[in-house]
Amino acid sequence: MSIKQNGGVFGRNPTFNDVTIEGQLTFDGDIDVNSDLKVDGNLDVTGTGDFGGKVKVTTAGNGEIDVARTGGALINLQAQSATGIIGTNSNHTLQLKTNGGARLKITTAGNVEVMSGNLVIGTSGKGIDFSATAGTGTSELFSDYEEGTFTPTYTGSTSNPTITYDMQYGIYVKVGRLCHVVCRIRTDATSGGSGNLLLSGLPFNAFAAPTSSMSGGITVNRADSFTTNTPTYGVISNGNSYINLNYDIAASAVTTANLTNAVNSNTLIISLVYQTA
Repeated sequence: MSIKQNGGVFGRNPTFNDVTIEGQLTFDGDIDVNSDLKVDGNLDVTGTGDFGGKVKVTTAGNGEIDVARTGGALINLQAQSATGIIGTNSNHTLQLKTNGGARLKITTAGNVEVMSGNLVIGTSGKGIDFSATAGTGTSELFSDYEEGTFTPTYTGSTSNPTITYDMQYGIYVKVGRLCHVVCRIRTDATSGGSGNLLLSGLPFNAFAAPTSSMSGGITVNRADSFTTNTPTYGVISNGNSYINLNYDIAASAVTTANLTNAVNSNTLIISLVYQTA
């Protein structure tokens, strides 16, 4: 081994300003470095290594930092009072810790466990890729989960009626591109409007299906207090966020003229599953 140094004091407790090690350097005790330490060979420390500068591993092949410790090995990354830890325990499980708590664990079986907090997908359109499992689908990327509310309204295909609502309540759960909706709507007064009666305000637009009935259909749980032609089912038109309300199997449309101008009227409770755009 050869040691090259620029400046410093040799003696019982030598100090060095800049040191380059060519070969292997072994310490049976502790080592304190207040500047940078560059080792082109191996550096073995059986005690504690305190470095005030950088530890740089330079090699033409694969560089490694090996930490061996009975009962597990730890690498502490500290910035002032905050500490991050990467390490293994006696079960050979790799853990990532921040601020004193375990956050992420990779087990010997290859399972990844989030110990604290949430798994956050930070880029839109990215998610969990299931393409390793063979399938016939066009996509195996799970990219979205969402829960929320929306406000349903009655509108007309030609012009909108003027409505005072007694109740407007909608909730949804979106898993991937499939959206499950439940809503309830009731009015106290209506006037005007023309054309087919639509239930509008769905949280997402439907995808452009080959036929309109493929985008999604509704289940009518309750419908009452319309003048005539009480809605019994409906479909979502391609690419839209409203439901065309119908009253018979022949797909006859409910119109704005079928709205009752009275308190607690035009009640509609529905559930719906549809594919979003």
